[in-house]
Amino acid sequence: MQEKDLITVKISDFTQDAKGVGHIDGLAVFVPYALPGDTVLAQIKTIKKRYLEAELIELINPSSERRNLVDPNSIICEAAPIINLNYSSQIAWKQKLVADQLRKIAKLNIEENSIKVNENPLHELHYRNKVNLKFDDNAYISMSRRGSNFLERIDGHPLFQDSINEFIYEWNNSYLSELKLGVLSENISEIVIRSNSFGELMLNFFVVDINSNTKEILTELLQINPNIKVLALTEDKGRHSFNNKTEYITKETELQENIAGISFSYGVHTFLQVNNHTLENIYRKSEEFLINKDSGHSKQNLLDLYCGIGINSIFLAQNFQKVIGVEYVKSSIEAAKKNAINNHANNVEFFVGKAEDLIEDLVAEHEIDKVYVDPPRKGLDIEVINCIVSSSINEVLYMSCNPATLARDLGVFLESGFYVKNIEIIDQFPNTTHVETVALLSKLDVDKHINIEIELDELDLTSAESKATYAQIKEYVWNKFQLKVPTLYIAQIKRKCGIELREHYNKSKKEKQIIPQCTPEKEEAIMDALRHFKMIE
Repeated sequence: MQEKDLITVKISDFTQDAKGVGHIDGLAVFVPYALPGDTVLAQIKTIKKRYLEAELIELINPSSERRNLVDPNSIICEAAPIINLNYSSQIAWKQKLVADQLRKIAKLNIEENSIKVNENPLHELHYRNKVNLKFDDNAYISMSRRGSNFLERIDGHPLFQDSINEFIYEWNNSYLSELKLGVLSENISEIVIRSNSFGELMLNFFVVDINSNTKEILTELLQINPNIKVLALTEDKGRHSFNNKTEYITKETELQENIAGISFSYGVHTFLQVNNHTLENIYRKSEEFLINKDSGHSKQNLLDLYCGIGINSIFLAQNFQKVIGVEYVKSSIEAAKKNAINNHANNVEFFVGKAEDLIEDLVAEHEIDKVYVDPPRKGLDIEVINCIVSSSINEVLYMSCNPATLARDLGVFLESGFYVKNIEIIDQFPNTTHVETVALLSKLDVDKHINIEIELDELDLTSAESKATYAQIKEYVWNKFQLKVPTLYIAQIKRKCGIELREHYNKSKKEKQIIPQCTPEKEEAIMDALRHFKMIE
């Protein structure tokens, strides 16, 4: 086989980045946009030692799970790689993706069909409220293919909100010629288009130079498109930064929005989830997971890390005595404070800074009971996790857009005496490989309420020897091995060594608790401590 050869491949699986996987002559073949069950004609692009990369040329026999929404070779598939997969099959694939990561990385014994999915079948198209697009040499709004700098003009996209599609179409087919916008081709490089639930638009043009000529020409857009409420220019310095200079052509600098009864405003550089339809689902799912109406949660305090402009903090505030929000972007915290005032959320307080720098003091000062975390794709900083597990916090609600880093962080929590109480997928990004997952973690009852009674006669221990407490064992293991061992692991090893424990606590009513098991390294360290305290031979 050589590059550019044509091959026929039966696709049997899917990678995490939605490449179809087949096999030929003992080699794996990766074909973007091919679906499991497809038989395809593909052209070899790259030959490696153990696999081939190929390009889809023709569907010979389509999969029964395939639907024909767009041409599989269309530029549309760059932003929607699984758009031709039936929606129900997309859901099953995302369940498998999350379960695989949890099994592999967090070592959880979990089946994909046990993970519930908050589906979004009525709004799987036309949901994106924000898009970042480029201009080609003729100033047409365009997209680029993966791994290529070549730009292709688009007149819309099935994932974009209607108001955004309408603007793109008008720009390419009307505004460019009517307003002679082509003269800006050497100055404008990108455009970020955002739309709210009312169809109003916020446009941010990235330009080489913010000058009066560009402002004057773009101002004409306001005369012919009344949906444009915010029009801004931001200097393009090669990468997007909050420090880039931004100037506004319009008097308004923010869009208004109302979701789940919360009214708020946001600016051109504000982070906001891209799907308004599922945003309310996220808030209500957070409330469902965190709040037990009969357990007096209104007297508890919640810490909301990575709180953005504070909408989630404000929504949950009605259920807590106090909510503390933390965000490292100063402008977002300023917006959060304004949003709290506008929504009469008097029990919410916001702090600007990195979570890992502020969490320890905030937890101690405000007696935090629960924490909500919605970190970026890289997941939680280990310092944040360490502070949580060593504090009085008894529940963690983890919202994640990356199953791999979620699984990594859950693994650390599980080793530290927490268990997964609930986990669910929110299908916030239909027709893409992105997955939003929410997990509720609770401290194991054994870590808080277990009382131990040891029969001295059976163990032949002296009174002095029986006084090795859990805290002493933890301290011994840390001092000698620099390992943190939760009470759960110590109890497991004691039982394994035949030390009978009488438990006086109310066990969780959940029948399928996912309980972590002590690792071999920590087992040996605990055994060493038990020998030291003469609890075993």
